[in-house]
Amino acid sequence: IAVIGPNADDMKVLLANYHGMFSKFVTPLQGIKNKVGKKAEVNYAMGCKIRGRSKRGFTEAIELAKNSDIVIIVLGISQLFEREEFMFPWADDDRKFLDLPKIQQTLLEEVYKVNKSILLVMLNGSPMTINWAQANIPAIIELWYPGEMGGQALADVVFGDYSPAGRLPITFPKSEDHLPPFLDYQMKDRTYKYSSKEPLYPFGFGLSFTKFEYSNLKLSAKQIESGNDLEVSVDLKNIGNIVSDEVVQLYLKDLEASVRVPRYQLQGFKRVNLKPNEKKTINFKITARQMALINYEGEVILEPGKFRVYLGGCQPNTQSQELLDSKVLEEEFEVKGTKQELEY
Repeated sequence: IAVIGPNADDMKVLLANYHGMFSKFVTPLQGIKNKVGKKAEVNYAMGCKIRGRSKRGFTEAIELAKNSDIVIIVLGISQLFEREEFMFPWADDDRKFLDLPKIQQTLLEEVYKVNKSILLVMLNGSPMTINWAQANIPAIIELWYPGEMGGQALADVVFGDYSPAGRLPITFPKSEDHLPPFLDYQMKDRTYKYSSKEPLYPFGFGLSFTKFEYSNLKLSAKQIESGNDLEVSVDLKNIGNIVSDEVVQLYLKDLEASVRVPRYQLQGFKRVNLKPNEKKTINFKITARQMALINYEGEVILEPGKFRVYLGGCQPNTQSQELLDSKVLEEEFEVKGTKQELEY
């Protein structure tokens, strides 16, 4: 196993920006070594620094990749690229780009030329536009800034001792051009709720080592009086052969709003652990407040009209369902009665 990259054995990148000091830590390199023990040979090469132009370490890294069965390459950014306040006058104030640093991207592509059995591990605290990696690298793990035992957590996933169940709490755009200007305070193209562009990785997305099946979506009523809550249930089954968590996501869409509203909005989620072939019924409640909108006067208004409920393991858009290879279920209901003003 070749472990390559500037974030593979760096203690500081585990810490992120808000932290105490730990008594022990496990980097990705150490976590992999601890996990395999004497069952495999683990060799390490930094390849390059986290930023800069020097290719001094490329030859060692490429030779190591060429002579290994598997490459685990650990890239990304660190506090040198993103934090609220820098102590050093030569450091940037914040990120200037969303791509991998050029030196790391070059290293990744050069390693890929000699060994395509690559797992890319990303450490970062904000989105990365890793379009080339998504198109070429067979496996990618988003590790964020994982804390002192991050290397152990990574090794548990890499070697199958834990089925990953993380779901993205943010959107990864394909390009900086897909983001509105920083000083534009309109909601257009901000977050999954108002985006008109297909992202690289959508909010709510994340893969697992097993597969889940959704069925039997039920609403407590197809029509409810204004102000009443709605009960929702769905059957969830683990149809794979590995114990795993699933994050069940409920989205709601107002189909007849009088003002601009999100195209749909997350209104509930539950993490559920299922054994192989185990099936559970998952229940949610959609409250009157969740059905309400904010009008142009800033009031919370519950309007009568039609709504659509979505339940599944991801957003109800086509891209999310294709990436996850899973279908999101949907049903409609109607709120009857008169318009009401609710409390925040």
